[in-house]
Amino acid sequence: MSLLPIFSGTLIAVPVWSFTLKPGEPQPFAPLFDVVITNIALGDELEDQNARTTVKLSHPSSPVTDGPDEAAAGGGTIESTVTVLCSLIPGKIEQATVNITLEGGEEYLLQAVGKNTVFLTGKCYIDSDSSDSEPSDSESVQMTWDENFGPVPVAQPGGVDATEDNEDDEDDSQ
Repeated sequence: MSLLPIFSGTLIAVPVWSFTLKPGEPQPFAPLFDVVITNIALGDELEDQNARTTVKLSHPSSPVTDGPDEAAAGGGTIESTVTVLCSLIPGKIEQATVNITLEGGEEYLLQAVGKNTVFLTGKCYIDSDSSDSEPSDSESVQMTWDENFGPVPVAQPGGVDATEDNEDDEDDSQ
């Protein structure tokens, strides 16, 4: 497990995010932060030199309601929409440039339909506390890389919670 640099501020881009899709193995994906997919490519080893591989994304769509009363009440169900991000053909179309943002906190399903493994690459945007003032040490966050979720915060000893506990101790001593 490698650690990513400590950062603070309002919005930071982690330089590279990647995801491998093996054919016939739909992969659930629930990023903690916004992820932007910028490139989809075939790998250097192909299972089938002539087979097209299609990359599909299932994502939540707008809530389905029975009428304006239910919509106003926040009712309804969320349906899933399936869309094709690209189709890759060895020797003809081996990569596709895209600009797809997957919102953090949502659940997605990515799948490669065909015989070849594909690789998705992009950026992960981490939105920390957005304040106009200079960030303090207590706002810094150290990140680690999770295979399924990308960058995730690491609990740090002596963080904000520890400071609050120390302040309580000072109050007790008076």
